[in-house]
Amino acid sequence: MFFVLLISIVVYLIIVLFMRKHKLINKQLFSPYLIFISYFTILLLAAFVYLFLPTHNDRILSEKEWKEEKEARYLFSKVNLREKEITQLDSRYIKKKFEERFTGDRLYLELETDDFITMPVFLKKNSDEDQTVTAYLYETKTIFRDTDISDQIEPIQFSMSDNVLRIKKPSKTKYEFVQMKNEFFINQFKKDFVYYEKGEFPERIIYLQIPQNVDLIANDTIFNVMEVY
Repeated sequence: MFFVLLISIVVYLIIVLFMRKHKLINKQLFSPYLIFISYFTILLLAAFVYLFLPTHNDRILSEKEWKEEKEARYLFSKVNLREKEITQLDSRYIKKKFEERFTGDRLYLELETDDFITMPVFLKKNSDEDQTVTAYLYETKTIFRDTDISDQIEPIQFSMSDNVLRIKKPSKTKYEFVQMKNEFFINQFKKDFVYYEKGEFPERIIYLQIPQNVDLIANDTIFNVMEVY
């Protein structure tokens, strides 16, 4: 607020000096005409600066999108309970795909950090001819204050070396936001409300496909591995 006021005073003084130099006004410093010109100039400058402000792809979810998101989270929960098949998840929820050829007979699944909650992993074994390891990350949206901030959140990363498939959790993301507060002349008639911090963390499922002759070795305290056919 102080910065805006300072900028307004500077713009006003620049206009005063310019108009005095060109003899467009008299010596009166606060004439209504001059104040109007200054106010209009500040509005134009603010609109110009706004065009160059950095923007993100964050979007306020519509009612239809909220409904679809709730249905997706419900389906994710049903898949975790084995009441629905993972193949019923739409491909649009695939956040990450990893694929690499594998010729060993044992594949170890590791998590690079130990501060993760138990992660569901659905395992499908392909035919012996398909010597490929494929990992899919299914993920719902990340929502804060009805705004989709999924593009600001780094997804889980997969990497493989030797016979170990590693899962790296996303790094922490700092998300800054601005909250507007009613001014005094509004608050004297209406109490300022308490903003409800509504947020939804993403639901995640890993779908892993490995060759038929490969055994998957995973820590069951970290991974909840469920085989599908």
